[in-house]
Amino acid sequence: MTKVSILIPIFNTEKFLRQCLDSIINQTLKEIEIICLNDGSTDGCPKIIEEYAKKDERIKVVHKENTGYGHTMNVGLALAEGDYIGIVESDDYVADNMFEFLYSMAINEQCDIVKADYYFSYEEGVLQANLFDGLECRDTCPAKEMPQLFCLTPTIWSAIYKKQFLTDNKILFHETPGASYQDLSFTFKVLLKAKRIRLTEKRLLFYRHDNPDSSIYDENKKFCVIDEFYEIRRFIFNDAYHEIDDLKYVDKTAYIIFNNYLTKLSGPDQYTFIQKVSQYYQEWMKILPFNDDMLAPEAKNIMNQIIYQPREAIKYYQHPTNSHVNLIKNNLFSLNAAIYAKAVMAHIFEVDEIIIYGAGKVGDFIYQLLKKNDQQNKLQGYCVTLLTSPETINGYKIQACKQCFEKYPNALYLVATNDKYQNEILKNLKSHGIKQVISMHTELRSTLKKKYLLASSIS
Repeated sequence: MTKVSILIPIFNTEKFLRQCLDSIINQTLKEIEIICLNDGSTDGCPKIIEEYAKKDERIKVVHKENTGYGHTMNVGLALAEGDYIGIVESDDYVADNMFEFLYSMAINEQCDIVKADYYFSYEEGVLQANLFDGLECRDTCPAKEMPQLFCLTPTIWSAIYKKQFLTDNKILFHETPGASYQDLSFTFKVLLKAKRIRLTEKRLLFYRHDNPDSSIYDENKKFCVIDEFYEIRRFIFNDAYHEIDDLKYVDKTAYIIFNNYLTKLSGPDQYTFIQKVSQYYQEWMKILPFNDDMLAPEAKNIMNQIIYQPREAIKYYQHPTNSHVNLIKNNLFSLNAAIYAKAVMAHIFEVDEIIIYGAGKVGDFIYQLLKKNDQQNKLQGYCVTLLTSPETINGYKIQACKQCFEKYPNALYLVATNDKYQNEILKNLKSHGIKQVISMHTELRSTLKKKYLLASSIS
């Protein structure tokens, strides 16, 4: 009996493929089938796949013409014989107990989906993704009882999906040759239909974040994300039991993702993107309404301008302040780390006063970052939750929170603490009316270090 079918879409990833396959054939769960889907690779991938297939009879090989990610994944779904489906990209790799752990949880709790956290993998090491930060990993329940799930970065590969669940709900990948982001519509389909989802904060997959050939860096695919929202609405409309209320999850995520792209793009591409988004809504609103129930007032105004007044909307995004502040406000780091880091630095350059919240190693990193970029003159001091004794660091006074909040209510607060304390600190700052706050979490610091603190040894 095959417990899990693992689909591996492969296209020109020979540099990483062996590590990927080794991590899968060595799984502690032995009752697996490994379906290698070669989507017309022109490098050494076909030879590597055949080599491994000769050594492990659990490996099925499909060599096909290049038809794109969506079609390739659907070929794999049709071939899969396991009770559950797993997906591993061919430039990623997994922990040796990943599928045993997820399958055991799925069976014990009768889940449609079990979803794990993951690591970002770089040549120099790994970083925690913290996918579920701020989201309670509750007992098994429908996604609609955890609406924040819909706003997470789409990551289809750190999970397993019940095969019968996918079949019963006619869930397939969107087939768009040469496109990208097909994981977005697949994610929405499974979240909208799943009755039993289980999250685990255990990190089981290593997502390679420094592969320059990854499709996420392909400039030619910048408008493909809009096609995925067409597919999501089509899926909802074609479902005989669809609920109009489901659109609030779709349109909340659309706002977050469209915002991210409008911040990245510039010039004619930016206005073309707005026009395409406007066209998308104008076409679909004749059938299914735009649902802004989950949007904040400012977000509602922005989306209404994009839909009805695209020429006014472009003025908003071309304003230098709105561009980076909007990116930070909506916490879009996970969608594009480099762009987000650039926005953080742009905001630091723009403000007049800065407070570093935290006086330890992370706080010192932020000071070195400011100093390296000639922004230390804006620093008003350090802020700590509990002040045990008055002192200074780098010549700047350490102050208690209450004193800082009263004296510097309009300063930019850079939260420089261990990641596990940041959510509570962010809530505290918000409750005291502090409006300018940036969480300087581990991965953001890593990106800033590479781009803006090249000579530093601080981690």
